[in-house]
Amino acid sequence: MNQKKSVNVTIILPTYNEEDRITKSINKLKSYLQNKQWNCQIIIADGGSKDNTTQVCKKFLQEKYDHIILSHKTRKGKGFSIKEACAHAKGDIIIFTDADFSTPIEEFDSFYELIHSNHFDIVIGSRRLEQKKLAQDQPMYRKFLGKILSLFKKIIFPELKNITDTQCGFKAFNKNVAENIFPQMIIEGGMFDIEFLLRAKQKGYRIKEIQVAWENDESSKINLLWCIINDPIDLLHIRKRINKNLIKS
Repeated sequence: MNQKKSVNVTIILPTYNEEDRITKSINKLKSYLQNKQWNCQIIIADGGSKDNTTQVCKKFLQEKYDHIILSHKTRKGKGFSIKEACAHAKGDIIIFTDADFSTPIEEFDSFYELIHSNHFDIVIGSRRLEQKKLAQDQPMYRKFLGKILSLFKKIIFPELKNITDTQCGFKAFNKNVAENIFPQMIIEGGMFDIEFLLRAKQKGYRIKEIQVAWENDESSKINLLWCIINDPIDLLHIRKRINKNLIKS
């Protein structure tokens, strides 16, 4: 009997100044992949790190894994990094996850099955469906700011009212999604998730949101002041483009 061919998987890790913790993450990833029968590609999508993040990645990935390291001399946003990585992705199923694995990579098992079985085109993680799965919640000030931003998003994007957590950094999708959505993306910062989900909705892709385990990382590289100023601007920019019918289905 012929053995069923494994589906290729691309794992994208967006990084920025991760030198002190990326080794631990790569070792977790290696351990996770050890017993998988996938033909796996790893993409390090670096957003202009000033430390030795990319050098550390090169050392620990070496030649054992099909991998690409994308790096830039100037600071790039997460949206830019994910878009660029998707242009290089070869996998039939693609996932991007925070480099610190705030959501354990093992959660991908259920994502993989839902997409591989062709039940859904996109599976996104949520930290809000079941609070009990959060190993360590966000500090109060971040939760407060998050609720304000969430309310703002619900008002200007009613299309996404049924999605509880647009910003969880653990999302997977099939190659068709990557090829048809990311080349059109315009938002280069952290609000790219909103644009991604809106485009997916408009194109009729099947989206599933499931609860994931998650642990707050106190050494997060997120610049809160930058987010407070720029995220609402990006959201209004997305809304304006939609109203002008420049985001096309």
